[in-house]
Amino acid sequence: MELAELATFVSVVRTGSFTATGEQMHVSQPAVSRRIATLEAELGVSLLERLPSGVRVSEQGRVFLPHAERALAAVDDARAAVAELQAEPSGELAVAVVGTLAGGEVGAALSRFHLEHPTVHVRLTTARSNEVSALVRSGEASLGLRYFEDPHPDVASTVVREEALLLACAPNHPLADAGRATPRELGGQPWVCFPSTPGLSGEPYVRLLEEQLAANRITPESITEIDSLTAQKRLVEANFGVALFAETAIEEELRRGTLVRLVSPKVETSIPIVAIQRRSAHPTRAAVRLLELLRAADGD
Repeated sequence: MELAELATFVSVVRTGSFTATGEQMHVSQPAVSRRIATLEAELGVSLLERLPSGVRVSEQGRVFLPHAERALAAVDDARAAVAELQAEPSGELAVAVVGTLAGGEVGAALSRFHLEHPTVHVRLTTARSNEVSALVRSGEASLGLRYFEDPHPDVASTVVREEALLLACAPNHPLADAGRATPRELGGQPWVCFPSTPGLSGEPYVRLLEEQLAANRITPESITEIDSLTAQKRLVEANFGVALFAETAIEEELRRGTLVRLVSPKVETSIPIVAIQRRSAHPTRAAVRLLELLRAADGD
């Protein structure tokens, strides 16, 4: 079983095309077909189903895929370990980040890392928390930043920092002048939040909001669900309701005065930002330094 065959199989699965894989790997389509055929012959099963509309992974292929990905990731780890012997970190650092984390202090840490190590190319991918974990486990990303720890046994989780969630309203909201709100005062208020659909980017926020409402026996007048942080902020600015926002997400609005913080110690909370890596991966100096910068951002 050759690495080229494993890489070709994984590429076909990800691209869904023999032609696209050939272009990506700089080989002819017949060469792609030969590699897949050789792999299937060695395993004694069909990994891919050829259809008029494209390629579909067989049941055996789905079972084989994570093993192939781990084998290729292990080779990448070996290369990274050898590359670490160089005096200065270089090459590529693939990082997967939840979209709502790409700015703020995380963005500042990435900027500082680039200034320190200009020869390291950071390949940034934004995804949802569960997708970030999948990218790390498959080896497509060396480092992931997501909400909450990942319990998967192949992943090591490190809490980088806690993101404060602040309660905010419009400047003309009845509670705005006081700048404070008790759970009793928040009862009967309309709220704005992310949809509670599992897997969506805002799911962790919704989970915390539901916990806080239940713990404080707050019954909202209504809850408007919208899967856009920017749209949520505009709705709250228009006095459409109150909302819990990540502190870094509303710094500008609070500074401009288009949003007002309602201090509410029992309702306001925090959400853990977690860095994840494969347990079997070699911790490159580039990844270690980026983690240091991310942790340092919490103390700035």
